[in-house]
Amino acid sequence: MQFIKRVQENKQIQLFLFLVLAICIYYFAKSVFVATPLYQAIELIYANLLVATLNFVANGYTVDAANSLLRNNQLVFSFDLILVIKYFVLAFFVLFTFVRKLKRTFFIYVLAVVAYFLLTNARILIETYTPVEYQSSAVQFVIGLRYLLMYGLIRYKTSLHELTHTIFDKINEKIRATFYFSLNILLSIIALLPAITGLFDWFLVGKWNLFVLYLTKAILVISNFLFWIIGYEQAYVQAKFIYLENYWLFLDQNCLGVGLMFVFTGLIFAIRSPFVNRISYVLTGLFLIIVMNAIRIVIILLYIFTNQIPASQIEDYHNQSNNIFYLVVFVIIYFYINWFQHIQFQKRKLSK
Repeated sequence: MQFIKRVQENKQIQLFLFLVLAICIYYFAKSVFVATPLYQAIELIYANLLVATLNFVANGYTVDAANSLLRNNQLVFSFDLILVIKYFVLAFFVLFTFVRKLKRTFFIYVLAVVAYFLLTNARILIETYTPVEYQSSAVQFVIGLRYLLMYGLIRYKTSLHELTHTIFDKINEKIRATFYFSLNILLSIIALLPAITGLFDWFLVGKWNLFVLYLTKAILVISNFLFWIIGYEQAYVQAKFIYLENYWLFLDQNCLGVGLMFVFTGLIFAIRSPFVNRISYVLTGLFLIIVMNAIRIVIILLYIFTNQIPASQIEDYHNQSNNIFYLVVFVIIYFYINWFQHIQFQKRKLSK
């Protein structure tokens, strides 16, 4: 009883419990709820609604309920990857936990549902009709808009509660003291990070042929050297491929990490700190990103080689490694904010 009374009186404990509950519900929805008949029924209804909308715009879409797929001629779309019903669940949880201003909140939830539905339609149409060279960047932009919309819902929710609103304002003050922009802009950049990096990787880097050639070779040579260090001397590089016996990886231009390098450089230069600290850390950080990319290639290829993973599943490991890559880069930025920017580089006078 004392614990319950303490929780009721302490808003910080309530916020902590809310976050713990949010994490639990997210993983429950992701791993348990998706396997229930109720979820599968909702998924099928949603898929049919999507097909009806898509066929209103462009014909040829059908539902393959037996295999949980949407089809359009030779194209197939998995329910799990395309429908992303988890966003509806998360939006409901965010808005209606400790709900305030019920009518307005319900209206905002309806708008969010419609927005997520339209974004799903947009992704399917992009993958159907957009040229292959632009698909990846366009799809990442749609995914970024999903994250941005979820952030908007969270921001609305925090504005309704005094505690969360105060916490947000304090964090915003610290961000403004560190960067040349606000917390809203920083979180928007994070939400759109895959789309921003994709913009550089697909639209700009493709025109810099010599740069792409040298960067690709540098990453693959470092990867091959790392293989040699750990005892896999049979690894070798050929063109944009690195081989380990019968297994290989192809280093395409969107795998070079150039977009992430631009974002990293932009964020470092957006920090209020001495110019010499920024330029020296950017050069060091860019080198670390190249080395980390090489390490990532070694880990993925070594895992595929050791476990004999089929080529059709390589994309999953590539996507998972991207998320880790983003996290590591933000850790590097964190070290700059909390350590490197405070280092004083002094000019020494030469003695006569």
